[in-house]
Amino acid sequence: GRALGSLRQALTTLRIKFGPEVIRTTDGILAFGNGVDVDARMFVDALDNNQFEAAVALYHGHFIETAAEAISLPFSHWAATERQRLRAAYFVAGSALLHQYLEAQLLPKALSLSEQLTRLAPNNDTIWIARFDALMAAGEDGHFLTESSWLRAERAAEGVPITETLARCIANHESSVRLRWKVPAPEIG
Repeated sequence: GRALGSLRQALTTLRIKFGPEVIRTTDGILAFGNGVDVDARMFVDALDNNQFEAAVALYHGHFIETAAEAISLPFSHWAATERQRLRAAYFVAGSALLHQYLEAQLLPKALSLSEQLTRLAPNNDTIWIARFDALMAAGEDGHFLTESSWLRAERAAEGVPITETLARCIANHESSVRLRWKVPAPEIG
């Protein structure tokens, strides 16, 4: 009914704006025409070719975020699954790129990317570890101390525990900061 009418109207608008070949229909199946660049397809191609910098630049957030439910329930389920797959692939690419930046000592790029990744996945401990590694590699002791304190407080307020791996990372970096600044370790007991 109404959803099909909306789809027809959207297809007509696309064909008027971009030409009749932008969308092909064959036996009721819709496909983008030849020569149509779709960022999701370009993103996957970049990943397939290990072009992590291009993949990260192509990721613009949620895939078909608002239109999926208006079309149909099966399409909505497919879009949700595809959205999760692309988001997970983005974090894999972003993490790989971040490690490449750190290995190459491209610290401004590493800091920028690690901030972007932690903002998009604030509960991902692996990404926080990479963020803290980037801050320490860049000599950003103050930012590390501020962000690690904020993260501990935020997790405590939410009742979300910090994993042992993340806790060990923070403790190791705090120890490095103390050594660099000749600050004694806190007494336990």
